[in-house]
Amino acid sequence: MERGIEKFKRLNDKQETRRLVELGNKQLSDMKTNLAGAKEEGYKIGIERAIKNMLKNKPDMPVESIAELLEVDISQVERLKNERTNLKEN
Repeated sequence: MERGIEKFKRLNDKQETRRLVELGNKQLSDMKTNLAGAKEEGYKIGIERAIKNMLKNKPDMPVESIAELLEVDISQVERLKNERTNLKEN
């Protein structure tokens, strides 16, 4: 009987260890996903700042040139330029 109880305890310990390892792996995966999302968001913010700085410091530069230099869609540059123009008017 004791051997059966010991065997059950070892099996239960293994299952708990497996569960903890799986939980740790899930947490690690979630952290990686969150980090990737944060990096992407940081990249977008940086590009937006660069566009705004170029529009401010080089107002005569064509939006096509800014888009080409920063490798972004021209619509993004135009949107930020329009926002800047609207802010100036108000």
